[in-house]
Amino acid sequence: MIHVKFQFFSVKRDEHWSKGIQIRPDYDFRGVPNTYFAQRENCRVTLYADAHVPHYDDVNFSVFTPFHHRRYQWQEPARRCWEDISHAIVNAQHFIYIAGWSIYVKIRLVRPDPARSQALPGQDMILGDLLKKKAGEGVRVLLLVWDDRTSSEYIHRVGVMATHDEDTRKFFANTAVECVLCPRNADAGSELLQDIEATTRTTLFTHHQKTVIADCELQGGSDGKRSIVSFLGGIDLCDGRYDTREHSVFRKLDKEDFHQPNFPGASFVKGGPREPWHDIHCRLEGQASWDVLFNFEQRWMTLKGRTAIFSKKELEDRNIIQPQHLTVSDDTERWKVQIFRSIDGNDAAGFPRDPIKAKELGLVTGKTHVIDRSIQDAYINAIRRAKNFIYIENQYFLGSSYGWNDGSGIKLEDIGAIHLIPKELSLKIVSKIAAGERFTVYVVIPMWPEGEPGSESVQAILDWQRRTMEMMYVDIANALKAANLSADPREYLTFFCLGNREVKGSDEITPPEKPSPGSDYARAQEFRRFMIYVHSKMMIG
Repeated sequence: MIHVKFQFFSVKRDEHWSKGIQIRPDYDFRGVPNTYFAQRENCRVTLYADAHVPHYDDVNFSVFTPFHHRRYQWQEPARRCWEDISHAIVNAQHFIYIAGWSIYVKIRLVRPDPARSQALPGQDMILGDLLKKKAGEGVRVLLLVWDDRTSSEYIHRVGVMATHDEDTRKFFANTAVECVLCPRNADAGSELLQDIEATTRTTLFTHHQKTVIADCELQGGSDGKRSIVSFLGGIDLCDGRYDTREHSVFRKLDKEDFHQPNFPGASFVKGGPREPWHDIHCRLEGQASWDVLFNFEQRWMTLKGRTAIFSKKELEDRNIIQPQHLTVSDDTERWKVQIFRSIDGNDAAGFPRDPIKAKELGLVTGKTHVIDRSIQDAYINAIRRAKNFIYIENQYFLGSSYGWNDGSGIKLEDIGAIHLIPKELSLKIVSKIAAGERFTVYVVIPMWPEGEPGSESVQAILDWQRRTMEMMYVDIANALKAANLSADPREYLTFFCLGNREVKGSDEITPPEKPSPGSDYARAQEFRRFMIYVHSKMMIG
């Protein structure tokens, strides 16, 4: 016999509820508790908005480097994400590890820029050739690329998601670069029905991490000592991701990197609009960077064991020094950083099967899997701490399907969007309304998920997003009614979509072909506008 006892505690008993992260001498923020990776101190951080900042924009652009709360003089030359990644690859001496949803060998990390004062190493090479060159120099180059099961070498190389996975594997075949395609499978149960669902749902489960890890020169170091640098965030090293904050739709079309998957038959020869891409990324040095390395090692070992990947001793033999062995200088630009992720034991080696040991590491155990869901825990922690507002950017906004209105014919248990974030947000707003306090959640998402708007998959996601928003607005409206307030629910929860519109310039190229008359593609050209695709996953509170 099993006895189970549940006890409810109000979230308001949390000592951090609605207090934010306080800045005072006697307060030490220790990060999100009970997670796999602890908060790390003394890390260097660079934040990037989009893949590039034009060099002529230096005078108008402040680098997104976190600044000390007592120092507001932070005007510095802008840092450029893909140029910094290229620099890290070019200067690596021992290893380069890259993981991505997509890695496209034909992209150029460094693009022509008339305002650039000097040429950069590697700017004349495509990514694939640059990685081959580094591997030829003796650098260990390992790639983890999501295996789109809808693509294959012989039947359908493009695949539903057009990730170039088969092309990338073929490009590096029989070279010193080791490229591994890694599938992501849904939970496979023992019953026939579960097996069928897992098979048909495989294409919906992807590896979405985007990381680049390489050894680098130790800042201020000597005697040949080196450390590591990591890049992570939302920007894959693939086509369609290179953009600036201008998010041009017609004036800056790249023949070699034209990306517009929302119109059938869209191409450079038919002209814009291209799909503008907004995203965020970051560069880390310090112990958090080693956590990113460990994440890559865990994923690699589920597929290849210890083959090819450097051991801790092999790194030490190459004079690659871990941060705890270094003397930390008195540097106000060192920050606390914590790594979060969503992954299970099938895709990350070393998770304990014992539920008690798993819990001690901040993991949860399901029927067949051990799961690291620390990214959800981090979101919830931040939502509950937030005092005045929350700002979110995301590619999608759906979840908490257990709270959707089920009166429209769908089976909510079949959706599987059970994560807690939307409900946590609406309950946070409800609590603020009951307390008579002002609070607003701002959400920026694309106008529609990438793809043809009328397609079945896009329409399904839009419907799920509508149901999520409906659930949240019903919660807010009921709270306002209970408080006898006549306010508009949109004063507490508001959604935005970004777009751009360009007047035709005199130097704009006239495309030799035209899209079909009356098509959405043709109308977009007529009205000279298109959505900015928001791909970033960010929350500020």
